[in-house]
Amino acid sequence: MKFSSMYDEELELIIVDDGSIDGTFEVIKDYFSTINFNLKLIQLFRNKGQACALIAGLEEAEGRYVVTIDDDLEYDPSEIKSMVDNIKETKLDVVLGVPKRDKRSLVRKAGSHLQKKMNVLIFGNQNIRHSSFRVMTGSFAKTLLSYRTSNPTIGNMIFKLTRRVGNLQVKTGTSLRGSNYSFFALVGQFLRNIQNHTVLPINYIASVGMVLSMLAFLVGIFIGIQYITGFPWEIKKPGWSSIVLLISFFSGGILFSIGLIGQYIFQIVGEVNQLPRFNVREKHFVSNKDDEFGGHDDGKV
Repeated sequence: MKFSSMYDEELELIIVDDGSIDGTFEVIKDYFSTINFNLKLIQLFRNKGQACALIAGLEEAEGRYVVTIDDDLEYDPSEIKSMVDNIKETKLDVVLGVPKRDKRSLVRKAGSHLQKKMNVLIFGNQNIRHSSFRVMTGSFAKTLLSYRTSNPTIGNMIFKLTRRVGNLQVKTGTSLRGSNYSFFALVGQFLRNIQNHTVLPINYIASVGMVLSMLAFLVGIFIGIQYITGFPWEIKKPGWSSIVLLISFFSGGILFSIGLIGQYIFQIVGEVNQLPRFNVREKHFVSNKDDEFGGHDDGKV
């Protein structure tokens, strides 16, 4: 590969064939058998989507830094060096490459803007854009694999596990094909991101239900006083007010209950994902050995 000449250190290329049936795997295997390059070629039984294919590749990665890039060459591979140099300088866990000039359609731009605003609400990441062109430290790549979900969303998994994430503007190449994501596929992905990573909508539903129930209760007190005293005006059609109040009260109670049940379901999802209770970034031990029994630990960690 041409970009291998940019580095003094050893490179490893991992290619994941996401269950293709057009002979792609055999073509790649034959090509790399004629050149001297560190290669890991993985073929999945079935097409499982981009995120699962990336997880399969990350499980085989062993380098100090791991770069992910799509095969359509939308991003210029020559920018890999600047991405790696940037993560070394900034000491971040992940650097996401974003195009200097956004050539996407207005709908895609609007969707990205909405996703970025949602990330601020969910993860507290300010002005960080998603991107499939990314570099991460090898240790963080292994931490990412601890997220044991059957429906991975790499971008949100990154934001959930670390706040040391940054963007770097990079050059784009000439894409070999259009996006495989239709409008409805993008909407579905957006909804799955919300379902898997936040209870924000559930909290809003529960809050609205509680407010409705409280308002119905207060209005009920007012109408009860009005029914007894006739102030400020006499109720001429008994029954209407009580029906409206009962509907409002129980509707609010139902919304609140849905929100509460949703909280439990989200906790169950977290347990099923088997997320670790904590992730260690780095360990450093200092010990002074000054006796024949192995010395003592000076307590520095």
